[in-house]
Amino acid sequence: MPMVGINNHPIAEFYVLLTIISIPFWILGYLGEPLAERMPAHLPTSAFMFVNPCIIAICLVYRQETMHGVTKLFYKIFQVQKMQNVLWCSFALFIMPIILWISYVILKKSGKKIPALNCSFQVELINFVLFFISALGEEIGWMGYLVDIMLSKWSIATTGLVMGVQWATWHNIPFLQTHHSTEWIIWQCLFTVAFRVILIWLYVHTNKSILAVILCHSTYNLAFSIFPNNGSHYNPLVVGIPTIILATTVILVPM
Repeated sequence: MPMVGINNHPIAEFYVLLTIISIPFWILGYLGEPLAERMPAHLPTSAFMFVNPCIIAICLVYRQETMHGVTKLFYKIFQVQKMQNVLWCSFALFIMPIILWISYVILKKSGKKIPALNCSFQVELINFVLFFISALGEEIGWMGYLVDIMLSKWSIATTGLVMGVQWATWHNIPFLQTHHSTEWIIWQCLFTVAFRVILIWLYVHTNKSILAVILCHSTYNLAFSIFPNNGSHYNPLVVGIPTIILATTVILVPM
């Protein structure tokens, strides 16, 4: 799938191709608005674009290394041995639910009328599986293919910021399709950039464990869906500020 002029620039090539094949999904998001009520956390139907980073990664790796490269790509995703450190595993699983729980407490203490948390183990288990699959589809591209190219050029912070801006921009139309305010979207984009910095920092400090990133990504989505009324009371400002503080801290404080 080469593209004239950018096939020697893999970062730009990945993002341009990702944007092109995401257009039908963004259109679907507008056409399929009535279906959003049936989606986990009432996500727009454009959320099905989670498969696109995976598709692009497979195509680009196959072009360079044929099926042998594609096999290696999937093999490194499920290297469970990189998750043997209990502290890093706990961080990946619990850091985002903790941040969202703190934001819930802050909103309750501030006097906001927010319903009590109400979740079913069976429902949330199904949601976790769905969110794991969607995170897998995204991270095969972002972390399985693109991140090492970027880290070979830039620091963790720069890579996180550049990829975070790409990630937030790619999500921007689905954010618009949720019909939230401009302020909500701006803060969600800022959160998205900071979250990507944390994910890349986690990836580097778990000996490049993509599985750790997928778990962290999945548990954020799960915590979002558990927020009262399928995330309708989620506030990206209250979630974004501690996430930005954490992202800044992990970059500035040496490990």
